[in-house]
Order: sequence, then structure tokens, then C-alpha cells
Amino acid sequence: MMDSEQVKNTLIATREARSPNNPLKENTLNNNTKMIMKLQGQMGDPNWLYDINQIETVIDKYSTSTKKNYLSLVLQMVHSSDDEEYKKLLISKIQFHSQVKINNEKNNILSAKKQEQKGMTMSDIDKVVSLTDPRESVILQILQVFPIRAEVGTLKLITKYRYDKIKGTLPKENYIVRNGKSLMLSRNNYKTADIYGRKEHRITGKLKDIILEYIDTIDGDNLFGYTEQELSKRLGYITNKILGVPLSVNAIAKITIEHGLKQIKDKDEMVRVNKIKKYLEKVGEIRGTSVQVLFDNYIN
Repeated sequence: MMDSEQVKNTLIATREARSPNNPLKENTLNNNTKMIMKLQGQMGDPNWLYDINQIETVIDKYSTSTKKNYLSLVLQMVHSSDDEEYKKLLISKIQFHSQVKINNEKNNILSAKKQEQKGMTMSDIDKVVSLTDPRESVILQILQVFPIRAEVGTLKLITKYRYDKIKGTLPKENYIVRNGKSLMLSRNNYKTADIYGRKEHRITGKLKDIILEYIDTIDGDNLFGYTEQELSKRLGYITNKILGVPLSVNAIAKITIEHGLKQIKDKDEMVRVNKIKKYLEKVGEIRGTSVQVLFDNYIN
């Protein structure tokens, strides 16, 4: 059986072979390693990576998306193998689960958990904001304005003077940049940063005042002190505690996006369609994703 370092090294080698000079993010590498180790822990054969029947038996309890993710990781683990037929088999099974996921979404077939999440609205997020600790409250209010991912938990505070000095080096960090009473959200360590690059957005209005007030209560540069994994777990815990439904960062983004769409109420269809298009383009630019991905994954 493999240890975690062997798994990591294999995943790193596969990524380098598939996408030279574009390494996996540390969080992604750690998460993928944990998934492989978890799967291995449920297998008896040391050569389990090639036992597709047993793999499918073990992952059968998971959602379609999770099954696809596990099979994709197995494919990465056997990337250097000469068994091309086995790799083709894995690819066909991955494609099958991808199509099932698309069909389920088209037919509105959702898991019980996603059905519960689908019923949540911005009012539910407001309720959590009002009942949780200041740290998580501020995070949620940022997500209500900027529907980004869990990198919000990794934000660091930096002055504009220091930021301008290091900006050219493009550090893989996420910042709140402060210039007196002005604030800017700057992200260069998020899921699609390799495609979309550094994202900079001015923070204005009520959210700016909320963050400035919060900044006065903390010591050091780490705004919230979470890793992406820690924040995901924390938000799931507090939303489940308060609402009875665990909400992921992506589920909160979905609520935010759908709330924004509901504010577009023009009777003229062409005007309404044009505003929806512009709104989704704006969200895509903020999040670092395409309008098509938003349609496929974040809109009921």
C-alpha cells in the first residue's frame, strides 16, 4: 500500500506530465491525497488501483460528482501505466458520470442535501450573519457581495504602499488592500487564477464600513486566519447549526447569484435579458469563471 508522500509525488508527476510548469495548488494536492488515502483505506488488494469492480463498489454510496472525482483521481494515479485499455475504461466511466450529472441537473434530480440547499435564500444568509460570530459574519457579508470561493478565508491585510511594492512579483496571496479609508479586494490564489490571473475589485458602501470596523478589532495581518478547508468546514457547521442545512461556499455563491438575478424585474424582455447577461458577466469576472459555467452550475 502507498503512503501519503507516494500519493502526492504521483499526483505531482501526473500534473507535470499533463500540464508542464503549472503545478497543483497546495490545497488541491492535499485534498486529492486525502481522497486517495481514504479510498485506499477501504481496499484490501495492494494493487487496488487496477481493481475497478472493487473501486466502484466502495464509491457507490457517493454522489455522481464524487464518484467522478474519485475515478478521475484513480486515472491520475495510473497515468504512467502502460495499460492503455484500463485507462480508456476509466475515462469512459468518468464521462458516463459526467453525463449523468448533466442529465440530473437538466431534469432537476437532486440529492436530499441539495434539495434543502435549493430552498435557501438571501434571508437565510442574513439570519446566519446576525446570529454568528463577527469573524464569520464578515466573511458571509463579503460572499454576499463578491460570490467567490473559500479563498475568502485566507485574506491578508496589507497597506497600499506595501502592496504596490510587491504587486509586480505576483505573490500567490489574497489581500484586502487598505489605503486610508479605501479598501480593495485582491486575489491571486484562487481555483482558476492560472487562467484568469489576479483579480482586483474595489470594496465600497456598507461592506467597506463593516470590514473597516472589523479590522480595528484584530491584530496581525491575517484577516480571518482560515485555510480554505477550515473555512468550508466552519461555514458548513454554523449554517447547519442555525438553519438546519449545511451550506458550502459554493451553495452560498449560488444563493447570492440567484438573489442578484431576482432583482432584475424589467417587463421588457430584451432589456431584462441584456441586464441578466451583463450581471452574469460581472459575476463571472469577479469569481473567475465563464458565463456558461455559471449557467450550468449556479442557476436553478
